[in-house]
Amino acid sequence: MAVIRYLQKFGIRMNEVWFVKEEEKDVKNCDIVMYGGMENPPEGYGNNIILRDGQTLLSDLLASEEDMFKAIEHNTRAKIKKGEKEDILIEFFDAEYIKQNPSLLKDFSEFYNSFVDSMQGSPRLKKKMMILEAYVDAGMMVITCAKHHGERIIYHAYLANGTVARLYASASVFRNLDEEQQKINSHANCLLHWKDMVAFKNIGYQRYDWGGYSTLESLRGINQFKRGFGGAWTKMYAYTVPRSLFGHAVVYFLRTRERILRRSEREA
Repeated sequence: MAVIRYLQKFGIRMNEVWFVKEEEKDVKNCDIVMYGGMENPPEGYGNNIILRDGQTLLSDLLASEEDMFKAIEHNTRAKIKKGEKEDILIEFFDAEYIKQNPSLLKDFSEFYNSFVDSMQGSPRLKKKMMILEAYVDAGMMVITCAKHHGERIIYHAYLANGTVARLYASASVFRNLDEEQQKINSHANCLLHWKDMVAFKNIGYQRYDWGGYSTLESLRGINQFKRGFGGAWTKMYAYTVPRSLFGHAVVYFLRTRERILRRSEREA
């Protein structure tokens, strides 16, 4: 799987490597490399790096479809079954399809960013087309949708390398919904996750990564939703490594800024 390449603000040349550290053999002509979804901590990069250790939930796609469904909690299974009885159409688009139909990526970006606005989320949560296009160019982006009465009401996006599919973003129609439509959206979201898992399994994937498991109290509801699908808790690492003099300066600046912010929070 190709390394993901794009330019950040101030002309910083970024490479991203996901899931498999051996992919770094293809890292070149960049200032900074970001490693994501790694099962082991970094080694041999020196002290001037940014390390993030966290956790995620992994669902085993090597299990039988029957066992995968049994691992899901009762309430979540019930929503999936209700979704199957409603007029919900599931769509699955791989990177090659997205390349040939770029309007799909634009539609997803606009839908997701409107969802962030509706939730009054930070602008930093919005997805940049430049980075989304880099994921597609690297062959690592998959987009799925749930449609109700012909309208796309749920979008999921994944970073996927043929072995691991990691949930990258999820968004739904949110505003001005009556109680019945809220239920339909809830059922559709559960159904879409389940159909995504089965689709990835059927094309040879081994793991479905739920995109992180936060310790923030504000995200407790999202964590509870993810747990409903029965994934196994797993520790994961992400780290940012400089690969040029400019990259070293940028990473050092970011590390210093983080230390200052943490100190200010403790003293507040």
